[in-house]
Amino acid sequence: MQAGRAGHVPHQDHDGPLHPLVPLPGADEWLTDLCVDQTDPFFFDHPLDHVPGMLLVCAMAETVRGLDGLPASSRVKAVVNFRAMPELRPELALLAGPAQEGRRGLRVLQGTSVVADGSVVVLSRARGGWEAEPPSGAAPGAAAGAAGGSAGGSGAGAGTGTGTEPAGGSGAVARAEEVPTGSADPAGARGVHGTRGGHDDTGDQARATLVHRTRPENVMIGEPATVEAGITAAVLLPPPGHALRGPHPGSRPVEALIEAGRQLSVWLSHRLGGWPPDTRILWLKLTADLPAALPSSLRVALHWQSGHIPDDRARVRFDVIAGGGVKVGSLVYVSKAMRPAEYARFRAEAQIEARAGGRVGDRTHVRPQAPAEPPARVSAPAPVQTPAQAPVQPNPYRSAV
Repeated sequence: MQAGRAGHVPHQDHDGPLHPLVPLPGADEWLTDLCVDQTDPFFFDHPLDHVPGMLLVCAMAETVRGLDGLPASSRVKAVVNFRAMPELRPELALLAGPAQEGRRGLRVLQGTSVVADGSVVVLSRARGGWEAEPPSGAAPGAAAGAAGGSAGGSGAGAGTGTGTEPAGGSGAVARAEEVPTGSADPAGARGVHGTRGGHDDTGDQARATLVHRTRPENVMIGEPATVEAGITAAVLLPPPGHALRGPHPGSRPVEALIEAGRQLSVWLSHRLGGWPPDTRILWLKLTADLPAALPSSLRVALHWQSGHIPDDRARVRFDVIAGGGVKVGSLVYVSKAMRPAEYARFRAEAQIEARAGGRVGDRTHVRPQAPAEPPARVSAPAPVQTPAQAPVQPNPYRSAV
């Protein structure tokens, strides 16, 4: 895959949440519209009154993949801030800035408002690809072993962690263990979601309602298990053709790991934080440090070290564990809880703000040929702004705290 450069339209390997990237004239920047298909069985797993955060995350990942490439041996470090809840219309646009010292800035715009922004760094073969150290605060073999036990059942290759040392080693850090084809592995050889070839048996999955999903094929974690140092859940493979399957067969894209972590953060908020089932959870921030593409034959789990989850706001951190207990990355989620009545008030206020900013009831959107103009103010005419100059709006989520 070629890296993006001025005047060159990068190749996009597969259909996703983006229209083709278009270079902005006279600038090392790229612009594209997001595809918001409300019939999509993953992004709109259930009816929503807004565009889901995972669609924005997937669009950002696909943009970086198209512009910079994501070699399987590389690592991705990313931070995404959700500034406002994206409305279903007008269209969303994604602006990718120039890569500066390996860091590329990304912004998602609706009208003239920035609804999400972030930065991504792609590191070539950092820390030996996906070799890393045992998870902090946990016995090296515990996390992967518990994941195998909760999602893979018994049998060869399932739940092999001893809680004392990595698989294949003796007190030393071992390379993440690949699972032989045909073994009873929770996320690889057993097929999708703990079932060979499909979702006929969903017993190994987390309960869909506790991760805010309705379709079994969209549940990306196994039933979480309690281990000595916290909670662990296996990361499950999306089925073929799924939006999170990724462009390269045989590997796990970063988007699938991020969605698995999002689901586990929701599960923890309900089961351990005591958030009621009808709580609306607003995603405020994501921080990720992940391998670009783990082999799909590799057992992968998420591990959470026990901690306090407040009643209305949570910050949870997961270690990403591969094979016999090797830490290969981390994920951090910040979210806010809202009761239904509070959420209804918030949405009403947010849509008023969005109308004032040209985000609701306005079918125009930012295009490179015609930069958007913010709504005029009574006191003085508003200047014309390019996408790069579009202001970051105050986070309406924070105003509801």
